[in-house]
Amino acid sequence: MAHRGILALGLIGATLLCSIRYHNVSFDMGLHYAVISYIQEHFRFPSCGSVADAYLEIMCGYPPLTHTLAATVGYLVGSPFLGMIFVTAASVFVLYAAILSMMRFKKDLASVYAAIAICIVCLVLIRYTSMIGAEVRRNYFFSQLVGSALLFGFVATQRRLHPLPSLIFMVVLGWVYPIAAVQLGCATIISMMLLREAPAKIGVYALLASAAIFLHPLFRSSSGIANNNGDIGTGYIPEVWTMPIVWALAASSGGLFWYFMHEKLPLRNPIQFISISAAIACAALVQWAVFVVLGKGSDYIVYKHLFGAFTMLVANIIVWSIVIAYPSIQELEMRRWATACGIAIAAVFCSMTIIPPIGGLSTRAFARTERDARLSRQILNSANHHEQFALEIAIGKMPISETADRHIQAMRAPPLVRR
Repeated sequence: MAHRGILALGLIGATLLCSIRYHNVSFDMGLHYAVISYIQEHFRFPSCGSVADAYLEIMCGYPPLTHTLAATVGYLVGSPFLGMIFVTAASVFVLYAAILSMMRFKKDLASVYAAIAICIVCLVLIRYTSMIGAEVRRNYFFSQLVGSALLFGFVATQRRLHPLPSLIFMVVLGWVYPIAAVQLGCATIISMMLLREAPAKIGVYALLASAAIFLHPLFRSSSGIANNNGDIGTGYIPEVWTMPIVWALAASSGGLFWYFMHEKLPLRNPIQFISISAAIACAALVQWAVFVVLGKGSDYIVYKHLFGAFTMLVANIIVWSIVIAYPSIQELEMRRWATACGIAIAAVFCSMTIIPPIGGLSTRAFARTERDARLSRQILNSANHHEQFALEIAIGKMPISETADRHIQAMRAPPLVRR
């Protein structure tokens, strides 16, 4: 029980530290903030057929479960914006805690080396990172980040992925972020293959998983949203490198699969790590194939796979490096609480490099502006167009497209010259 308490303290600490500032240079934050505000205000999901909700436009059909979670937290702390920020920061911690737990080796010293390596990569890429969690640095892919956190957390807490719980959770993820549901389906199939389940059983599960995705109430609206293109910031890694990175991850996962089958992989639970690595690659390849072959989707939705694929490729490279050096690594036995401390500290560090508590914009300042606007029902002009857009949509109920176009034109206009 002590190790769970340590991880819980790490979660609280990372959430508070990474919520001091937020980093956003797109209108995505305003879109998600508007849905969260709506749910907190009305205690229901927006309806695409309602005239009163028409100002939300495309966000009416967006999977609402992440926004409901943020609205609940926001209700408790008195601010839908802070609710979104807290859920964002907590998700980044969960992601890295899950990755680190899945990279535990049979020799604890090797696990320490893996944790240090992940921290170094995050530190080196601190400014414009492409590591997972950076979805909310230049853009604000809120639902994608939370969906990834739920997926990684679910896989990391299972010794093996059982078909029935996975199917149920796939349906839940369809209300969070559908790509995460596809990734879970792929991870479960890989897990069953690693465990040498009967081909017929794997085939039945694949059919049921496909049905859980295609028959989901939000599949049509989600696939429609995926057809939209948009700007995306991927940091140091050019977005066009997405598919080469995905192919490299697929090849690395295949190699680890072979090593596992020959009982040469010294991870404590290799099924978790191989399953999630291969699943991230498989889901990206499926999305790419649907776009290239069937013309469904967009470059934008394919590029959004880069963050998870790049992170897991980095993790794979670290695992391969340690596997090669494994015979020379000394034996070291650590207590469970010490292991939990290591994971918590490393996950907090990674979270703080991905969402640094310095730079960016003050969450406290925007929360005060948000409170004043809600009390007065008047939206004061702000020098920050993205924050102004968020307030106008969420509180002023202004139409998304019209408001965004106005702000884009204002941002492109040359500054006035004072005489």
